[in-house]
Amino acid sequence: MPQNKSTILALSSDYDTRMFFFDQIKRKDVNLLVRQTRERALHLLAISDISLLIIDRNLEDCTGLELIKEIKQSDLYFNDVPIYALGHNDREEEECPELFDAGADDYSASPTPPAIFKARVDKLLNWSIKQKNNPVKLSTQMDSKEIPGIFQLLETEQSTGILQASHSKDYAQAILHKGKIIDANTEYCTGKDAITEILAWPFAQIKFTEDESAPDQIDKPKPLNISAALMDCVLDVDIYNDAKKRLNDTELAFIHGTRSLPNNSNRVAKQVVTMANSGLSLGEIYDAVRVNKRHLTLMIDQMIKADYIKIAPPPFDNYTKDNAVVLQSIRTTYIMEQCKDTISKLSFPLAKELSEIPYASSSLVIDHNSPAIILAGDNPIIVKHAFETMLKVAANSSQVHATTSSQRKGEKRTTLIFDKSTTIDLICCAQKLDHHYLSNLEKDYPTCASVIYCISSLDNPSNQANHRSLRKLRKVFSVPFTVALLSEPAEGYEPTFTFECSKCTHKLKIEMSHEGSIGTCPICSTEVQTPDCLNYAKEKLHIVESVPIVTLPASSDSSWTTLISMVCDDILDTKIYR
Repeated sequence: MPQNKSTILALSSDYDTRMFFFDQIKRKDVNLLVRQTRERALHLLAISDISLLIIDRNLEDCTGLELIKEIKQSDLYFNDVPIYALGHNDREEEECPELFDAGADDYSASPTPPAIFKARVDKLLNWSIKQKNNPVKLSTQMDSKEIPGIFQLLETEQSTGILQASHSKDYAQAILHKGKIIDANTEYCTGKDAITEILAWPFAQIKFTEDESAPDQIDKPKPLNISAALMDCVLDVDIYNDAKKRLNDTELAFIHGTRSLPNNSNRVAKQVVTMANSGLSLGEIYDAVRVNKRHLTLMIDQMIKADYIKIAPPPFDNYTKDNAVVLQSIRTTYIMEQCKDTISKLSFPLAKELSEIPYASSSLVIDHNSPAIILAGDNPIIVKHAFETMLKVAANSSQVHATTSSQRKGEKRTTLIFDKSTTIDLICCAQKLDHHYLSNLEKDYPTCASVIYCISSLDNPSNQANHRSLRKLRKVFSVPFTVALLSEPAEGYEPTFTFECSKCTHKLKIEMSHEGSIGTCPICSTEVQTPDCLNYAKEKLHIVESVPIVTLPASSDSSWTTLISMVCDDILDTKIYR
């Protein structure tokens, strides 16, 4: 996005209204961004320099009035962006005063005549540009390493006013009087600690406004010499960055340390240890504990050094060694080989849908001492599709299929019947993999021979949940694992996977075939290169080379036939038999 252009952000849930924005705002000196939700609007406002905000009466996740109030009644640095509000034509008398009272700078009932709309937009935009060009204001986005220079400039010029800074969802404010900081605060920090916090951010949106009345906003000013304070703050940031390098993976998990936390420890320390020992990842602890992230990182780093908690090994640590599980060789070998032989004779597309194939008669004896395959994953709908596809493959080979039962909500249990003497138990796990459930599953299926774990998303929250689920499954089942990146593409579209923008953490859904392609994040306009989804999953979930990882559609008959055959090979190759 060109930096020398003004940017207009226009919001509406209505398609025709969004097209109206595109048609009417045609200025060479303007970038137009059109979005549909409050969430995307706040993302853009936080990381971009928006000159004018146009808000329609309805958005997909709130009303225009609600968003205007949220922006104007907050202390966010962008709360002075001019807002042009659009309302209902039949409610003008009611809406107009409401919207102006909420903080709108102009109003029109919709539909608005194009000439009037463009005139109001031009008026507000020109006013906004004039304000931004006011020499007493500074507004820019910069790397945190450049911020000390801004503070020292304000100190040198003996500036008085308010400096506001933001990064993602974090906000800060410092009040200066004649080149000295007399007050500074973030959500959790004050004074010098708040300056350290700003410097610890990777980048920040900075805005300084000259304001001679600024010192009157606090009761007892405590002047802080900027140059001297910055030396201490930079040292504190270096200590934090060292700790952050050691805790650079939000999917890190923890186990009990050799020492117990002292009884006189504060509430936050006890809360962190409890969550760490219960299996929550580092990212989940960050999200759950309502304290400053920098303080929390330093606390966790100190706890690890003091051995109150330890970093847990990744899910597939000692994978090859742990898989030395003894099975009855003759029975298992026969079933695996027979299963492979049977499905190799299938032709595709499969002849019959599952609904067209009858249930097995009661005269067919199903051996529940057969090997079992466990199917689990992060999306119950897609895992269910995979379960039904596997059942369909087996049923097409034997022309019968077993009934499905359930021991818990969301779970499915059945038997894959390949022929009268070749069966494999199949369990589609419940979504909640608690210890009690997995222990009972282990007792019910002592012949479990493989786990297929299905992943549908690779954004950070999904990675954290998948990391935890894989650890739980690996703790109970020392068997061959297969990781499958599943998708259910819409008609005519390629399979997709989801990851996050490294700068603003916005979720990006990308076609799997677009590896290496370069695009831009729709929120922060950062250049994004599409990674190889398999390598990305390996890195994020710490999957070792000996664990197969594949991509396939959840309902692809031929793909799942190949995967079943591959799983059989993996079971045969990995096990030690007697």
